Amino acid sequence: MAVGAAVARHPRTAAGVPRHRPAAGHGGLAFRAAAAMPERFGAVASVHGLGVATARPNSPHLLVGRTRAGYFVAMARPDDEREPGDKDDLAKAFADAGLAGRVRVYPANHGFAVPDDPAFDPASADMVLAEVLEMLAGTLGTE
Repeated sequence: MAVGAAVARHPRTAAGVPRHRPAAGHGGLAFRAAAAMPERFGAVASVHGLGVATARPNSPHLLVGRTRAGYFVAMARPDDEREPGDKDDLAKAFADAGLAGRVRVYPANHGFAVPDDPAFDPASADMVLAEVLEMLAGTLGTE
């Protein structure tokens, strides 16, 4: 995925092992990694990840308070239409933890940022990449 390649080139990740790494990928796994090793993860990005805010007692969003990361969650329009309360649950988790976090719904279908997915939307993919990189720069900075 383009985000993963950009993260690999980011100054904080390309120059060896940084103090704080970004977690990007399947949303739930990124949230769990940041909670398992909060001293190692300073940023979490979820791009059209599903199940990051659920009613289950093991929902990834309930782990936010155990992290030190900044968050960016990009949702596809149909995912938001199916679970419209997820945005509020995520915003509450970020606020309760006192952490920076942003949720954005993109006007595209699930899979919009994956080039070989039938739902690929170049404009939305470019927007989400720019926003993830902006979040990384603001949260992790450069050294």
